[in-house]
Amino acid sequence: MPPKKIKKLSVKKPSVKKPSVKKPKLKPFPKPVKRTLDIKMPYTAKGKNLELLKTLTKYGTEYGYINSRLSKIKSMTIKSQKDDEYKIEFVIESMDRDTSLTSIQNKNLIWEFNKIKRYNFIKEKYTPEVLSKLKFIK
Repeated sequence: MPPKKIKKLSVKKPSVKKPSVKKPKLKPFPKPVKRTLDIKMPYTAKGKNLELLKTLTKYGTEYGYINSRLSKIKSMTIKSQKDDEYKIEFVIESMDRDTSLTSIQNKNLIWEFNKIKRYNFIKEKYTPEVLSKLKFIK
C-alpha cells in the first residue's frame, strides 16, 4: 500500500494594516521669465555673433541668473536686428521650486554679462577689440 500523503496546514497570520504615508505635495516650478536686452555686437556676420552669445551664456556665476545653481537661460530669441544692434529676448528658467525670478531686472543681466566678459578664458578666445565692441544696452 502506498504511503499516505500528509497535508500541512498553513496558518494565516492576521493582517496588519500598514499606515499610509502621505507624500507632501511639491510646489510647481515658477514660470520662466522673459527679459529683452539691446546688444551691440562686434561682428557683421550673424553666425559669429550668435557663437559669441552662446559662449557667454554657457558660463555664469554661482548665484547669478545665467547658468547658475538657481537658474539657467532656456532660450535666446532675436527679436530684431539693425546693423550691429540686436534685440534679444532671453527666457530664464528657475531650477529651484522656491526661487522666484520675477525680480530679475535687465541691469542685473547686463552686470552679469559684463562680469563674464572679463573672465580669462573669454579674453583668450576673443581679442580685446571684439570684447570692447560688445556692449549691452538697457
